[in-house]
Amino acid sequence: NVFVIYRIILGLIFGFTLVVVRGELLLGDVLAIGMCWFEAAIIAGVAISLSAFSTPTLSAGIGIGIWLASATTDDLLRLTQMAGGMPHQVAKGVYYLLPSLSRFNFREAVIYQQQIASADYLAACAYGVVYSCFLLVLASIILSRREMV
Repeated sequence: NVFVIYRIILGLIFGFTLVVVRGELLLGDVLAIGMCWFEAAIIAGVAISLSAFSTPTLSAGIGIGIWLASATTDDLLRLTQMAGGMPHQVAKGVYYLLPSLSRFNFREAVIYQQQIASADYLAACAYGVVYSCFLLVLASIILSRREMV
């Protein structure tokens, strides 16, 4: 998965930068980088689910679209909140339908050394595990009903 490789490379660049500037690797840094694995698990689940019923090219295109939409659903919900009415209801539906990848973003809080409750980390981990397992079960159901040639 390109997304996983991308996150690994960014983690290595971060580690290299810390070594060069003689920085200190804190627990919050490790946890923020670790959250990327759960994000990657959800994106991989989306990719596997899409590939169970679609062509590789179409799955890649839809997968990228879902990734972009999932990364911005909370912003979309906040932007439409003032408008209210139908746009906000549609945004709320999209928010609940797609995975919320912003739940795994602890980077800003770690950069400013804000305290993050361990319950927030655990909730994000549980969300990632449950959502990715749901997607894998969905892909399994789709594949079990599909006629293999």
